[in-house]
Amino acid sequence: MQQNYAEAVDWYRKAADAGDSRAQTTLGLMYYDGQGVTQDYVESVRWYRKAADAGNADAQAVLGTSYEEGEGVTQDYAEAARWYRKAADAGHPRAQSFLGYVYFRGQGVPQDYVLAHMWYNLAASNSNGEDQKQWAEMRDDVAKKLTPQQLGRRSGWLGSGDPKSKSFHWDRCAKFARSDGASFPTMRRSAQTHRAAHTAGKRRAWDRQTMLIGLVSW
Repeated sequence: MQQNYAEAVDWYRKAADAGDSRAQTTLGLMYYDGQGVTQDYVESVRWYRKAADAGNADAQAVLGTSYEEGEGVTQDYAEAARWYRKAADAGHPRAQSFLGYVYFRGQGVPQDYVLAHMWYNLAASNSNGEDQKQWAEMRDDVAKKLTPQQLGRRSGWLGSGDPKSKSFHWDRCAKFARSDGASFPTMRRSAQTHRAAHTAGKRRAWDRQTMLIGLVSW
């Protein structure tokens, strides 16, 4: 079958009009790239926002990029960070890496190398291949900038108690997550996997859970 972007747009639009957030996101991308339609950043943002408001993490991440770049909307770094955060809390690795970058630069949020490290670590942990390698390198680069005082912030996040109990792992992860206002689902997933890694005898867990930054000492 011959590639036909215009016809593809027609079908995506039908699904998008019916409320399919994936089709809405794809339609936004096609307006962004000018595939099958006249390139229109404003229209692309309109479709991204529909999908993002419906909870589509891909749309939330790309809407954040639109705000960061000022494409289709007035440039607004704080709004970009807000949308990255929504997608990052949903486990979107690329949004987690974007959030690591904005914390590293202090772009739309207060500069915070500890949180930059945390989000790069989560991005790397939720990825594979070249993405994982790239974000792990970024995480390690940020780690070199952490001061003794910043490293000391971990002491207040580490709980005490029985490592076999759920509450022990919830306490460790929740303390850290709450310091950055992380959502309940993020904290819950982190605590669950944190405990699983300990039960399996791992000295260090490099998944979303270890959260939170790779500074958790076992």
